[in-house]
Amino acid sequence: MTLDRHVMARLGLSLLAFAGIGWLVLVMLVRSATFGGPGSAAQGAGYSDFDEFHLVGRMIWQGAAAQAYALPDMLAALHVDAGLPVRMPWAYPPQFDLVVAALALVSKGTAYLVFIGGAFFFYLWVLRRLAGPEFAVSLLICLPALNTCMTFGQNGFLTAGLAGAFALGMLRNSALAGLPLGLMVIKPHLAIGLAAVALARRQWGVLGLAALVVLATSAAASLAFGLPIWADFAAAVQASSSYLRKIDGFPLYRMVSIYATARTQGLSAETALLLQGGVGLAAIAVVVVAAVRRVPPRHLLGAALLCTVAVSPYSYDYDLPMLGMAAGLLAADLRRAATWMEQIAIFALAWIAGGWLQVVLATKPPGRVIAEETTTLAGAAYLVLVVLILAVLRRARSQGPLCASPVAPASAPPRGVALEAQTR
Repeated sequence: MTLDRHVMARLGLSLLAFAGIGWLVLVMLVRSATFGGPGSAAQGAGYSDFDEFHLVGRMIWQGAAAQAYALPDMLAALHVDAGLPVRMPWAYPPQFDLVVAALALVSKGTAYLVFIGGAFFFYLWVLRRLAGPEFAVSLLICLPALNTCMTFGQNGFLTAGLAGAFALGMLRNSALAGLPLGLMVIKPHLAIGLAAVALARRQWGVLGLAALVVLATSAAASLAFGLPIWADFAAAVQASSSYLRKIDGFPLYRMVSIYATARTQGLSAETALLLQGGVGLAAIAVVVVAAVRRVPPRHLLGAALLCTVAVSPYSYDYDLPMLGMAAGLLAADLRRAATWMEQIAIFALAWIAGGWLQVVLATKPPGRVIAEETTTLAGAAYLVLVVLILAVLRRARSQGPLCASPVAPASAPPRGVALEAQTR
């Protein structure tokens, strides 16, 4: 008795996905065990985003939250903590300061394990609920980005998990979708496309709850740090905007925005920002038009997750776990409608966008430091990926009935019709 080749293919994908999860867990355990104290970067341990999170948390408990937002003070603190010059401005909203302050209550290794481990398994839980039988392919498509997020201890698992939870709530027509949307205030530029969906679909309950969450977390941050923290935050955002214009400011090779690609190809900051603005407006327009035209909800939400990453020039490779959530919504229809060449291209573009850092590291001469202005094609690859996926989805809608959603409504809404049923 021979197994169907599709069954074998699914089994192979599942094994690869579980191997990928095993690798990520191993990376997490090793990173947790190897975090050192101040100055560890000078001894070869490297300095990561999570090191900065823990540093800012310690600064907060020392009464120096304002200094974290002052660029010269922050760079000086980073130099002392890393044992070598590190340029990592702090421009997170004060709500995220509450998170990093809690992380600083325990050792760095323990804090990493709790924060990254918890966020990672939250991400997997949401992705499994959203993707159903497409879980394996949805995870594999963004595996390089997941590895980067795990290695550097960034918050991409958390933000992508919140975005996926928003999508789950919207599929169930639940106003509780506003809770994860409001919590996305920790990285508001990644929530623009999601908010556009709720606004275009006139989901006032979702938007109302999101606004309440933002107000409540803002009040908590104000009580914890004082009202002047908001002026400090605004100044840091302005300083980061100026820093972005410098060719050697942020690590452009880590960014997946068209701005970064344009800058590393020799365009001026003004021209690159103009190009980024055009892409951002087009991305939001795609979401709004899709909502107005009432495309199937999984297509609408998947497009929103893809497009929201393309809006800001500050999008990084560790933000691309969001791509896995989009794949969870769209993979079944993409597999049905895309040709084999298109499926290969989707995977290749996703891995280029999420794994450009690995390309840079593999081609770096031994002993050389990577320059911030090192060429990147990640932003261009991501933009082509989004356009290709949207084109395949449009074809899928013209070919007949779409694949059924694995997400069942929790309960019938008291009024109206569930979002999942409105556009079938």
